[in-house]
Parts: sequence; C-alpha cells; structure tokens
Amino acid sequence: MMELLKNIKIQILQRLDWIKIYLTTAVTIYAVVCGLDIANKNFHNPLVVCIQWLLSWHPFVIFSTLSIFLLIISIMEKVKLGSYFQIKKKAEEAEQKLELLNNNIEELFNGLLMVFTNNELDFGANEQNHERISLYLAKKNQNSDIEHLYPMARYSGNPEYRKKQQRKQYPVNIGCIGEAYRNGYCYDGNVDENKSKQQYGYSDTGYNAIKMKSQTYAAIALKDVNNNVIGILVAESIDSNWQPSGLKDKLQKQAEYYAKIYTTLKDYIDSKVNTGDPQKGEIW
Repeated sequence: MMELLKNIKIQILQRLDWIKIYLTTAVTIYAVVCGLDIANKNFHNPLVVCIQWLLSWHPFVIFSTLSIFLLIISIMEKVKLGSYFQIKKKAEEAEQKLELLNNNIEELFNGLLMVFTNNELDFGANEQNHERISLYLAKKNQNSDIEHLYPMARYSGNPEYRKKQQRKQYPVNIGCIGEAYRNGYCYDGNVDENKSKQQYGYSDTGYNAIKMKSQTYAAIALKDVNNNVIGILVAESIDSNWQPSGLKDKLQKQAEYYAKIYTTLKDYIDSKVNTGDPQKGEIW
C-alpha cells in the first residue's frame, strides 16, 4: 500500500505542469461562462443544459475548489523547485570535483610511477638517473581499433628524461612498444641505432627525434578484462642490459594495477583526451 501511494505521488509530481494547465483552463472557461450569464437563459442543447446546471449549483464552491487546487499545485511546484536547486547545487559540486580530478589525474599516475620505480626498480640507485618509465594509453576509433598511443604519465630522476616530447601520438607498430603490443612483453638490453632502424622499424627522422637514446627497453601491455590492449608501460635505461631483479613480474603487476585504474576512469579520461589538441601539446 505504501509503495502504491509512493508511486502515485511520483506520478503526480511528474505531471504537475499538465495538471496546472488543465485546472487553469477549467477555471478560465468557468469564469467566462459565468460572465456570459447563461444560467438564467433557456437552452435545449444537452451540453448547455449541463453547464447551466453546474452554474446554478454553488458556482462559488466550484470556483473556490478549482482555485484551491491551483494553490496546492503552486505550493507543490515551489517545493519541487527547491529540490531542483538542491540538484543543481549537487551538480555544481560534482563538476568541481571533476575539475579537481581533471587537474590531478596525470599527477596521480606520475606519483604512482615514481613510488613504483623508487621502491621496486631502484631508479637512481647509482645516482646517475639513467632510467625512465612511461605510461602510454591507447586511443581507439569507433571500431575499437587502436589509432595510436598517447603519453599519460612519465617519471625519471633526470629532469631532462622526465620531459614529455611535443609529439602526442605514438604508433603501435614500431619499437619495443610495437613488440609489446603484438606479444604482450618485450625486453631488449642491447639497442643501438642500427637495431632501432632495422629491427624495430624506426626511420632516420624518427630515431633522431628520440631525445633519450636508451640501450635497454622493457615494455609490457596493459589489458582489459577482455584481453584487449589498452596501453603500454615502458621502462628504459641508457645503460645496456639494465635489468633489476624480477623486472617482468614487477612490470606485470603494475600493468594490471594501472589497467584497473584506467578502466574505472576510462570514459572520463577518454573524453578529456578527445578535447585536447595534439598539435598544441594538449592532452587535458
């Protein structure tokens, strides 16, 4: 019974505007008809006779009843309007929180990379800061095919290596990134210019654009619950054969962790990426 009354109340609240229109129309017509003074005239039309009867039957009561209903509806609309303001206020608060998230989401991933590398990969252990780690996420088209990768976060103890390049689109078919995209994981501790061009598909221009000429690359794919690649995590060093203990397992755990975070925030992150202008270096 309580549930039925609740549903009736909801239906009434949803139709307040139409109910008000109906009652206002009825009051207006009633007032006009009263003004025509047809109550004291003789008519043979059944409809007009019915109207005459209504006019003769306590017209003040009828008019007052309709007016009271209109007053009640106005009060209900006022209460409902108050709820609109509350909803608007909550929406504004939510927007502020989203803006805060927008400003800090990149820093979140940067911080996670910093903690991970300092605790697990011993970045800067020799005080040379020859290492770097980068997180790339996949930009997909309407067919869910990957168009390119874009840099989400990066960390290095070396400020120069930590900088992001102006280029915001990375192909998935070249380099150690491409190998990880195809096979899930790639490690190469002896990369030079010739291997970069001959084995990993870099052009002369592409290789010359690389500021950090690393000799060791370890890249692992981030995958969603359907085993689709959604990003690549890349650790690298300018030292050859750089390989901290358990490197692959550690990268795998981090990749799974970042994949969960990205999957949770996917719609929000993707919408922000879509509004950025890669030519201006804008992601957010």
